[in-house]
Amino acid sequence: KKRGEEMQAKKKADLQAQQQQQQQLRQQQQDQVENVLMERVSNILENSWGKSDLNSILSTLHAEDSRVIAILSSIDQMRALISRHPQRIQLGTEGGVIMAQLRLNNQQWQVAQAQIAQAKAVQEQQELQRRRLQEEQLRQQQAAQQQALARARALEQERQKQQVVKINPNAPWFYADPQGNIQGPFAGDEMKQWLEAGYFKGDLPISQNNGGPFRPLASYFSDPKTAFQSNQSGEDKAEVEARAQAEAEADAKVQAAKEAEERRRAEEAAKLAEEERRGAAEAELQQQADQSAQLKMMLGLGGGSTGIAGPPQPQPEPEPAAVEQPTKKQQKKKAHQKQAQPQQPVEEKKVEK
Repeated sequence: KKRGEEMQAKKKADLQAQQQQQQQLRQQQQDQVENVLMERVSNILENSWGKSDLNSILSTLHAEDSRVIAILSSIDQMRALISRHPQRIQLGTEGGVIMAQLRLNNQQWQVAQAQIAQAKAVQEQQELQRRRLQEEQLRQQQAAQQQALARARALEQERQKQQVVKINPNAPWFYADPQGNIQGPFAGDEMKQWLEAGYFKGDLPISQNNGGPFRPLASYFSDPKTAFQSNQSGEDKAEVEARAQAEAEADAKVQAAKEAEERRRAEEAAKLAEEERRGAAEAELQQQADQSAQLKMMLGLGGGSTGIAGPPQPQPEPEPAAVEQPTKKQQKKKAHQKQAQPQQPVEEKKVEK
């Protein structure tokens, strides 16, 4: 019975998802058809000096393609269509007639929509990049915490190793057998002989006090060859400190290399996100253009002129050619030539007496 209820619930959920998907598809198709009709109305207004009455617009649409009648058949439907797009076309009344005035032509509207789509894509890409950076920062913080915890544990272990155990060369030694019984006292030479013979291991609990505390033999002597010697504690401390310093330097180098690698990955992720953003914006613009062209072909509505026609402009009359004026040099030369010409003698008229 429970299994049957689960199957029915699953079928119901699948049916609801399918219905929702179909509804979204129908809405997308309706929006695309409406965009094509608005483009055609904008073309009519562009060719009508940017303003016309709704009746003329509707008549032009029906005359260009009779299939539009089934989609847009009345003035009320036309007014409702334009009212849903106040950014493109503004409605008004002049002399009791409802008029439509163009605010943005098709080219301007496409540019505005492209800018909106690009801004939306940029915002989505920035949000995606922000989430990725947050996730990366969270991973880095967790890794840093784990590394810090590991380093703290290692330092604590190293500190415990570096603890110098004071050894009294004249004091005897005690050890605890596997059953927990305390054995001793024994001289240092005896303990050394048994260690060299293989009876003792590095984890053997030993102490110079019968009441403890008992520590592993390796914590007293790092080198079994020099075990149970009074001068060993100072040598062990110097060796441990040198080894700890070398390990710390190696850890610092590894951490620096890891941080550099993380910075490089973050830069690559940012670069990849920028490329994805640009590609998404270009793909969105191309998809919108393809859908618009496809719907125009389906409805038989070709794109009109995007420019607004204007009255004929008068042709300018040709201006008369300008008379070239002589330069000052030419004027001086002409005057000099005139002076150089010989003057003709003036004949005196004889006056008859």
